[in-house]
Amino acid sequence: MTNKNGIIALTIVIALISVYYLSFTFVSRNIKSKAVAYATDAKGEVDMTKKQHYIDSLWREDVYLGHTLQEVMERELNLGLDLQGGMHVVLEVAPADILKGMAGGNARSATFQNALKKAGEDKSASNSSFINRFVKAYKEAAPNTSLASVFATSANRGKINSNSPDSDVIKMLNTEIDGSIDRAFQITQARIDKFGVTNPNIQRLPGQNRVLVELPGVDNPERVRRLLSGAAKLEFAEVYLTNELGAGLEGLGRYLTQQAEIEKASKKTAAPAAVASTDTTKKSTEGGLAAQLEQKSDSTKTDSAAIAAQSAALTSLFVPMPQGLGVYLKDTARASEILGRPEVRSLFPADLVFMWDRKGTEAGNNQLILPLYFIKKTNGEAAMEGDVIVDATHDYDERGRPEVTMRMNGEGARKWRSLTARSVGRPVAIIIDNLVYTAPTVQGEIPNGNSSITGSFTVEETKDMSNVLKAGKLPAPTHIVEEAVVGSSLGAEAINDGLLSSAVGLVIVLVFMIAYYNKAGWIADIALLINLFFLLGVMASLGAVLTLSGIAGIVLSIGMAVDANVLIYESIKTELASGKPFGQAIRDGFKHSLTAIIDSNVTTLLTGVILYTFGTGLVLGFATTLVLGLLTSLFSAIFITRLLLEQQIKKGKVFNFYSALTKNWFQDNHFDFVSQRRRFYIISSIIIAIGVGSFVFKGFGLGIDFKGGRSYVVRFQNNVDADALRTNMDEVLGSTTEVKTFGGQDQVKITTPYLIEDTTPEADQKAEAKIREATQKVANNKATIVSSNKVGPTMATDTLWSAVYAVLLALAANFVYILIRFKRVAFSYGAVMSLAHDVVIILAIFSLFNGWLPWSLDIDQAFIGAILTMIGYSMNDTVVIYDRIRDYLADEKSRGQSLSTVINNALNSTLSRTAVTGISVILVLIVLMIFGGAVIRGFTFCMLLGVIVGTYSSLFVAAPIVVDLLQRQQKNEPAPAVADATAPVATKKVKA
Repeated sequence: MTNKNGIIALTIVIALISVYYLSFTFVSRNIKSKAVAYATDAKGEVDMTKKQHYIDSLWREDVYLGHTLQEVMERELNLGLDLQGGMHVVLEVAPADILKGMAGGNARSATFQNALKKAGEDKSASNSSFINRFVKAYKEAAPNTSLASVFATSANRGKINSNSPDSDVIKMLNTEIDGSIDRAFQITQARIDKFGVTNPNIQRLPGQNRVLVELPGVDNPERVRRLLSGAAKLEFAEVYLTNELGAGLEGLGRYLTQQAEIEKASKKTAAPAAVASTDTTKKSTEGGLAAQLEQKSDSTKTDSAAIAAQSAALTSLFVPMPQGLGVYLKDTARASEILGRPEVRSLFPADLVFMWDRKGTEAGNNQLILPLYFIKKTNGEAAMEGDVIVDATHDYDERGRPEVTMRMNGEGARKWRSLTARSVGRPVAIIIDNLVYTAPTVQGEIPNGNSSITGSFTVEETKDMSNVLKAGKLPAPTHIVEEAVVGSSLGAEAINDGLLSSAVGLVIVLVFMIAYYNKAGWIADIALLINLFFLLGVMASLGAVLTLSGIAGIVLSIGMAVDANVLIYESIKTELASGKPFGQAIRDGFKHSLTAIIDSNVTTLLTGVILYTFGTGLVLGFATTLVLGLLTSLFSAIFITRLLLEQQIKKGKVFNFYSALTKNWFQDNHFDFVSQRRRFYIISSIIIAIGVGSFVFKGFGLGIDFKGGRSYVVRFQNNVDADALRTNMDEVLGSTTEVKTFGGQDQVKITTPYLIEDTTPEADQKAEAKIREATQKVANNKATIVSSNKVGPTMATDTLWSAVYAVLLALAANFVYILIRFKRVAFSYGAVMSLAHDVVIILAIFSLFNGWLPWSLDIDQAFIGAILTMIGYSMNDTVVIYDRIRDYLADEKSRGQSLSTVINNALNSTLSRTAVTGISVILVLIVLMIFGGAVIRGFTFCMLLGVIVGTYSSLFVAAPIVVDLLQRQQKNEPAPAVADATAPVATKKVKA
């Protein structure tokens, strides 16, 4: 084995990296367990506030190898929402509102309104952008009207004018839409910080006007909906300086001192007395503490020791900063709670509002300080709101420093002049959603509403700030177009299902390999376990998220990892049967099987990459582990297995690659696949014809991914009649409702289009209330909504197009790869036709048996993911067969034999590999079907069908099509005579 030392070194490096990154997961889990223990009371109930406080206290502290808890949690192998519970939301910026803002008064015209309406309605029939659809609709209604006449308003001065061509106007509109999406992303990030959620995932979806938000552990979906939906509120407000709040801050120091003394005293008192004492003290301090502090103020001021104690108490929580005070990030929850107490509020002016800065300041030692501002709001209203801003841009001042310029309308200019006149030398806070984005100091009165904001900004910061300032002019409200809520109890069940299915699947594969290959099976098993360890380590190092579908991907990748070992072992068996020494047979076996291993895995890898590119949610999690699993399994099979076998050779050991049970399996096979091909063509055609009939007369059960709607998984205390519940749902909702048993007779999945067009949080709340009302009609059977999902019509349309593109791209990619590798169109055509055959048959089964089986047979994203995975597996199987056919066609021993004989011999020689790999994967999928849980049961069933149908098509469709096409090609070319394809099969002994 060449470069043996290099391979060993690389293996050690990967192992160390895996150990290093997986260790963060164990440390993080340990700290979270301690947080739960800290927050659990005597009744066993967890106080989530105390749990978060425990985590916050360590957030910026070194907890492991010089890493803070924040860094540890960022490096751990995170669990998906389906495993830990939480909320998944896709927000969409409303482009129609942006266009209305850009058009100003012109937006009121009937032509404009109708074009907007048509652009929105055309979403279901078109995949173009909203701007293109709007322009098309507007031009159809007013072909002689230029876009500049609509959008060349005073607000857009400097960007376009009344003579600007349509192309320039369209470019400006697209720029504003992009800016609104960036703004929505920034505002969403700031809003998410309010939840105190650990490791939220927020990302702008590429090429879309959408933002993805995932919030683990969220238990109040209604609060999330309200905070994430709607337009941002931009305000300008005056700021109190700390020297103006001396009395209040002094009183706050006294209050903190007294609280510290109360806590100290309560700890010294016996438990029963402590409860009474604390209650009494609490009553005395609530409402009357401010008066007590005022009465004692004179004596306190003369007491230097007391003043020092108050100062120490104040600085123990608050840190002096230029703009006022700051608080260490770990203490912000406690500070907010204290500042919100009525007795503390009474110490400060009635028009003062405490507000946090949107981002912290590094303070060294991995600590982050969040600035606290004292905002002045009269009767709860800021001095100005952002709707007066006409435009904001990023530019450079006369010194070449990045700056932000903003322009206001007439009303805004008057208010701004008054505000800046009384704020010279003082900061004015720019606030969005009650978070201070910046508080520049006013240098002088600004009379005309044209202002510039300068400071030590980077170019990116000025771009972001100018974009944020447009939130007043272009509010761009966000709407929830997709939502999924997973309860924590369902997440815990998913973890148990995932772990059980993984363990059982792994054990079955390991036992099967030992039963089939004897001692060689033990070596393959060691390589499989190392592969699993590497896979988890790589996932952790890349920051991947482990989901329930990801666990399914891991289990399936273990089953498919067997394939590489099987190809190697079957090749070694062939070399041993030819009489080669043990060591030479192993070396030649690896050498001769490498081409088939690479070709078969590349086709699956291509499909996995397409899954990753087009998939979301369940499909994305599956694709991540499948792709990584393929790469690690290749490394383990080709290098780890080789190292282990080389070690056996070095020790002088010789063993067989079969057990007593399997010694004679698949020996001397003479199955005639080719001459019976027309019979199998007929069988497939009949199944496809029945399927097409079902497509036409019965159709499919489309999931909400593709048709839009709301779905709820509801669990009852006892078994429930789905038909009776459906009647209740139809009566309450007033629309056709789909109710299916889901994972057991006590659990159902309810799907309805109720209020799906309404994107307001109130609609979500009303829909959920209706579901609860209908389920409460089931007598003596309490119901609980354990998860919910919503997909809007626009999202459903995009998902459907994405699925179509993914399947077509997978077929095209595999066609091209096969053509490149085998250099004959016959092979590519046979492969793609067999894949199309597999897809149509699976669609037929899903259509025919929909509603008859006790699990979901809906056509949704999960189904498309399973179809693409099946394409990958089927191609894997087909390529191995094609590789053997190519070898046999090139073999001198095949000269003079008919084409059908050569291909029959090739097919018979692959039966052992086909059977072992197929059985391994089928066993794993059966385990997933039984133990994997209801969520992925339909997904797994589709893959199980795919493996069976894919194996069938590789042998009885793909290869026979190659025979027919090559025979036709030979007839059209002047070539040596070849015997008829239906000639008897050669009696040549085939080595399995």
